[in-house]
Amino acid sequence: MQRRLVQLLDEDKVVLEQSHRDLCVVIERTTSAFVRPKPSNAARNNGLAKKKPGLSRRASYLTPMASYHVRVGERFKELPTGECKAANLKTVPFHAVFGIYELLSGPYIALIRESKQTCSRSMGAVEPGEAEETMEFRRASMITILPLFRNARDLSPTMRADEDRYLDYLYSSFSSHVFYFSYRYDVTSTLQRRAFRSAMSRGAPKQELWRRASDRFFWNREAVQPLIDAGCGAQWVTPVMSAFIEVRDDVVVPGGRGAKDHKFTYLFISRRSKFRAGTRFWRRGLDFDGHAANEVETEQALLFDDGTVQAHVQLRGSIPVIWKSPVTLKYAPKVVISEDANGNAMAFREHMAAQALNYCIYGLTRDNLPTVSMKAIDAMPPPVLYMERSRSGSSNASNSSPNNSSSDVRNSHGSRTGLLGRSGKKEKAPKDAGSGATPGKTSWRHRGKRGEDRATAIATPAVAALRSPTRHDGTYVLADVAAPATPFEGWNGRIVCVNLVDCKGSQEQLGEAFKDQVDEAMHTVSGRQNMPGLTYVWFDFHRECSRMRWGNLAKLLERLRDGLRNEGYFYQLGEAGHRRIVCYQSGVVRTNCMDNLDRTNVVQSLIARHVLLRCLAGREGVAGVDQGVKGGDMLSGAGAPMTQPTPVKDALDNGSVLDSGLVALERVFKDVWGNNADAMSMLYAGSGALKTDFTRTGRRTIMGRIADLRNSVWRYYVNNFCDGARQDSIDLMLMNYNPRVERPSPFAPLNLHETVASFCTKIYVIFSVVFASSLVVLDRNLPRTLLLSITTVAAIVAFTAVRIFRSGGRIGTRIVAYPRLVSDRLNTEANP
Repeated sequence: MQRRLVQLLDEDKVVLEQSHRDLCVVIERTTSAFVRPKPSNAARNNGLAKKKPGLSRRASYLTPMASYHVRVGERFKELPTGECKAANLKTVPFHAVFGIYELLSGPYIALIRESKQTCSRSMGAVEPGEAEETMEFRRASMITILPLFRNARDLSPTMRADEDRYLDYLYSSFSSHVFYFSYRYDVTSTLQRRAFRSAMSRGAPKQELWRRASDRFFWNREAVQPLIDAGCGAQWVTPVMSAFIEVRDDVVVPGGRGAKDHKFTYLFISRRSKFRAGTRFWRRGLDFDGHAANEVETEQALLFDDGTVQAHVQLRGSIPVIWKSPVTLKYAPKVVISEDANGNAMAFREHMAAQALNYCIYGLTRDNLPTVSMKAIDAMPPPVLYMERSRSGSSNASNSSPNNSSSDVRNSHGSRTGLLGRSGKKEKAPKDAGSGATPGKTSWRHRGKRGEDRATAIATPAVAALRSPTRHDGTYVLADVAAPATPFEGWNGRIVCVNLVDCKGSQEQLGEAFKDQVDEAMHTVSGRQNMPGLTYVWFDFHRECSRMRWGNLAKLLERLRDGLRNEGYFYQLGEAGHRRIVCYQSGVVRTNCMDNLDRTNVVQSLIARHVLLRCLAGREGVAGVDQGVKGGDMLSGAGAPMTQPTPVKDALDNGSVLDSGLVALERVFKDVWGNNADAMSMLYAGSGALKTDFTRTGRRTIMGRIADLRNSVWRYYVNNFCDGARQDSIDLMLMNYNPRVERPSPFAPLNLHETVASFCTKIYVIFSVVFASSLVVLDRNLPRTLLLSITTVAAIVAFTAVRIFRSGGRIGTRIVAYPRLVSDRLNTEANP
């Protein structure tokens, strides 16, 4: 597929053309203009429209319009022909458009100039007679940023320096991330989600690729919005995701006496969420929308030559409470947990309801699928916030009913709406519900002591989608015909939360806060559990596995065994001419530690090994192995269940939790999971992962400990002195920050902030003073003076360094590098 960017040098116009297509995309410069929105009465009363220093009253609330316009045109009309064609055109071939960025001097376009096909495999047809579907992943190997127009906006020296830094940030972010895309295949969706959507949309027109993409993993969604608004999304909008993908072909597992060997392709995908994306210490916990930092969806799939597919999905994400740990040069920064009880409860419920929408809606048999109302799986309803509160002073919120509680429910326009009762129908709000409330806002009360002012039920957008789904933008979410009374009621699935933090210190505080949120979410209201499908498992990884006691991980796997059996896995048979779904995965295991990197990767690999063996045993038809939630007749034609021992069954029943004993499988499995650990750690923490020697070999080694020490030192340096700029580059790439000419420079020096150079200058001054004083006291004995001065200054520096390393302090906060573009509003509001 040949695509070209054609820049007309004598005009302010750029054309994106594609071979064998008459229509093209035209991007033209518009006259730089400003609009002046009329300030609201509230803004006038609050003084927001007052004159700002250095600006006229008119300029104080002007907002710039885009300096370009995107439209669809005809290629032969937009491009010149004849002799002047070669002289007036500049042509750039590319593979896909990443997005358009408006910087200070004008618009830039980010193009994927080179890409390499990582995986291409035929998946067969959904139904007999239909065209076969091809699974394709392309890795972007070079991304270029080009100015759209020749004549850029005139900038001052300060603005020009800022512009150069913005471009450096974009290039840095593009080069540090690994992006994947496809022209026709939805790379953002799991195999199960794609198969489920295909089964539900049978006979309906196929949606455009960007509409089918999951918004969580659609990293360039905001950057390609101008193309979507122009109506050219079908041909020119290509969803790009940040991920780690590895494909291993021809993996062979012995099938036992008289049985064929299992030969399959091992597909491994870790998709990184764009929500709350960032670096280790600058993005922690949840935000108020329920998005978790460092959230990664990991899918492993077995692709057989006969078209059979078996897949399983796990999830990792930061501890789902509102918390932070700002860097201060302390090795383990202090943890600060939000004291906003309602804010934490709302964020936690929103997060868990979103996971239910994504992973727990597949517990339906094929027979009752037609009776179910379907809507897109990843879609969300309009952002209307529903909230039910108990009266202030209520002593026992668990026994109060929402129908009797005082509630304030308003929609986004400030008008009063009815409550969603237990039957899913609207109920009238009490007359005194709105007393003291501000239209269009929801006040969050501060909880002083545990249990005071406890919310009886909170239904945020994702929860509302589970309770009463509504059509939104032509997309669909799954809902039962009778709306469930609680977020998890009616869903044949469960979420198992595995917490691996320590049971001491600040990690214990986070674990207790997590447990409190689970307890409050599951507490009984009017005889019903709010979230009966939610399970919490706290496993102190460091205590249980200390002194090389890695066998204790079997205790954790034993606690998860029932949950893994209940959630199952995705199983799709490739039959003659079409595909048939045998069973769905109806839940997910969500694992976390402090950073969701090292301990999390070890535990996830153990779970993945166990499920992989169950998949192979299910393919053999081993008696007693549950495949998952049934979606049709079980393996008709597979023969009677096998009762004789096989290597897979023996590894499943008697194998070690650390090694299945299947040599060929273990070699591939451990190598892939070790590579995944390094990739996820490099993107979030800035260094390779720790404990990868255990992941790759099943035991700790001397060289592995040395590598851990090296990576820990490098992490400390990167997290304190480089992550500020790294966070800025991610925010700029995701368009969380948009540069504007009228804004002051975000890179102005901060008050009371020091650089490493200024700190070294102070050390030099101290050394000079000590040296001069010693020279006088020691009667100008130069060798002794020099030795004394060096020893004294070294002792002072060592004492200060140890103190900072252990406790941080004001010196540390003044030296570390802070993000400049986007301040974390969450942390400042949660902890004033």
